Amino acid sequence: MPALFIMVLVPLLGKHMDIKLWFVLVFVGGILVSLLFFVFLAAWKRDAAIGLLQKLTSLLPKAIASKVEGFATGFVDSLLMGASQPRIFIPAILLTCVAVIFDGLFAMLAFWTIGFFISFGTAIFGYAIYNMFYILPTPPGQIGSNEAVGLLVFAVLLQVPQDKVFDMFLFSHPWAAVLMCATGLACLSALGLTISGVLRVRTGEINAKGESTLLSEEQEAISA
Repeated sequence: MPALFIMVLVPLLGKHMDIKLWFVLVFVGGILVSLLFFVFLAAWKRDAAIGLLQKLTSLLPKAIASKVEGFATGFVDSLLMGASQPRIFIPAILLTCVAVIFDGLFAMLAFWTIGFFISFGTAIFGYAIYNMFYILPTPPGQIGSNEAVGLLVFAVLLQVPQDKVFDMFLFSHPWAAVLMCATGLACLSALGLTISGVLRVRTGEINAKGESTLLSEEQEAISA
């Protein structure tokens, strides 16, 4: 959603956009518009929407087509189900807005920590564009890509000194990992769970699935 607003605001703010940033904005905006069109079509005529989706995905390799079709139909069904329950849907939207604000605060305070002061507006604008790059494939843990994209967005677009951008991401990357681990452990504790307990349950599920698959294969071999 921020992609559409940013494409409108950039000319008004007088920012110089690199061609790579425009590509990501247009790409993300195109996906958003396509999803909105598909949502409205599915709400009006679901069968027609599914038929159109199957025709479009037939142009892709079979493995990719099935994943795209599953994602699109699941996304639309979840969105329509959520919209039909405003008491759940509206708080979810508000929580998303709060998360975006926290993203901006995280970026701003990370810059402040390394001794470079930027405004909240600059931080949330840059971080909104930065997060759009997650739609593209990234290495495990975003190691390397965080710094590269951060330099592109904050140094090239927002004219923040490159050394300050590099220092900020060098600090924030491991700090984010610490925060995620700490909040994850706190959430498990609040739910009355432990890491070992969760791992045991997960291992049991995998073993159960393996046994079920083996049993079905044996049954198929017997019937054949």
